[in-house]
Amino acid sequence: MICKLDAVYRRTDRGGRLEIVDWKTGRPPRNAAEREERMLQLALYRLAYHRRHGVPLEEIDVALYYVADDLVIRDDRVYSEEELVQRWSAARAAR
Repeated sequence: MICKLDAVYRRTDRGGRLEIVDWKTGRPPRNAAEREERMLQLALYRLAYHRRHGVPLEEIDVALYYVADDLVIRDDRVYSEEELVQRWSAARAAR
């Protein structure tokens, strides 16, 4: 699987934490279920960045940026790798 990150920033306003931002051109989520689905992608990006660069998961923030709406949605929850595997498996099984 190829993982292309739109942007990774060092947030000086958050103590030097990293933030992965995924720029979106579509519509923002309309409900909690859609938000959770889209945040799963970012949780996987966080894990991939952690594995590739060795940055602790707890030091990586993630955000969606909806360009047309100038809207940022952040998620502070950090899932363990086991939780992500379970969520990913459930999402794939639901399709």
